[in-house]
Amino acid sequence: MKQARLFLFLALALLLPRSVLAAPGAADATRELPMSARFTAPQAEAGTAATLELRFSLPRDARLKDPVKPRGLADKTVLGIDKAEGGLDARLLVDSLDVFEAGPVFLDFDSPDGGGAFKAEPARLTVTTSLGDNPSALTPRPALGIIPGVPGWKKYGPWALFGLFAAALAGCGAVWMKRHRARLVEARVIPADEEALARLNSLRENMDAGRLEAKEYYFQLSEILRTYMERLRGFPALEMTVEEIASKVSDARDRAMVPLLREADMVKFAGKRPMAARLLEDFDSARSYVLGAGGGTADSRAAEGGGAA
Repeated sequence: MKQARLFLFLALALLLPRSVLAAPGAADATRELPMSARFTAPQAEAGTAATLELRFSLPRDARLKDPVKPRGLADKTVLGIDKAEGGLDARLLVDSLDVFEAGPVFLDFDSPDGGGAFKAEPARLTVTTSLGDNPSALTPRPALGIIPGVPGWKKYGPWALFGLFAAALAGCGAVWMKRHRARLVEARVIPADEEALARLNSLRENMDAGRLEAKEYYFQLSEILRTYMERLRGFPALEMTVEEIASKVSDARDRAMVPLLREADMVKFAGKRPMAARLLEDFDSARSYVLGAGGGTADSRAAEGGGAA
């Protein structure tokens, strides 16, 4: 009888630590709680932002980990995460041409009992485009405002600094003229063709060195042509679609660039992959256009008496 009791005591002593480890309180430390994930709209256009709603209920005395960083979105471009009633709103860039899917999504939280994570099943939305079933036969509309590698402050910042410099120079010149009755020398503005040719030469160097893929190459080539056409003809070509540009130009040399701009859009937005010979051919066409279309800006030629082309 004593041996049986001793055996029972030893068995309980061995099993007791395992029971403690398997207690409900310990399991809660790594528990998963449900979370809902849905897009605010059932469909979105490619290249735009879609809002993913994450809704959950925090346990008592629990809080989200700081910084808030949902897991499961590593392959997406997250434009921002905002607090919302009942959860968070994540703004994602729609970078697919078919079905756009996000998730499963996990959101970690801390609590006195060890914390855990919310889990939401994948959310999907339908992507709409103007490309149809045969993108190579259509002209897609560009995603306005998306110019990889050229943020707005880089594009317009130098011009703003140049404007401030010109204003300061003019002020100093006025004071100097008043005191010394001297002649004011105006700052020279780089003509549009010189600027375009310099940028084209730089683009060619990067292309020959193998530092550019076809997509980035056509982004830069298209921007150079649009900027040059904008300065030369006086309309906002950078903010217009190819069809809008085509309706604005009448000069035969300008119209000859419309197919090239269409080709650039096909590479940028429809995934077309041109041959290396096509890249060189389009570069030569762009350079010939700049050399033959005319000189400086429309404003400078008007001031010289020539007017805009």
